[in-house]
Amino acid sequence: MGTYRSRNVLTEQLTPEQIAAVRLPPAAWYERGYRREEVDALLHRLAYELRARGRELEEARAENQRIKRALRTWQSERASGAKSRRATTGRRVRRTQPRKAPAEAADADPAARAAAGGHAPGGE
Repeated sequence: MGTYRSRNVLTEQLTPEQIAAVRLPPAAWYERGYRREEVDALLHRLAYELRARGRELEEARAENQRIKRALRTWQSERASGAKSRRATTGRRVRRTQPRKAPAEAADADPAARAAAGGHAPGGE
């Protein structure tokens, strides 16, 4: 038995409309059904299409999984980096005025001056 070669070149993907439009020629008057070689050619073409689309689907799924893993890795690295920065620097407080030394703070605050034995303004 020789190698079968289809007349139809496999250049593009079949569409459902093309498959529905296929008309197989009838067999000779002494046989029933369709020409066997035409049916075989169509079946080979359909099998080829199914294999090709299955490979494409598997490639797309593998790429999808690769992208998901990369995203998860990126997110976890970014989250762990933010946690470590917070842990090492502590809470950031924005100060608008420079800190005063304790003695200067007592001079500036009347309540602190009174507690230190001084007099509060407007008092005795």
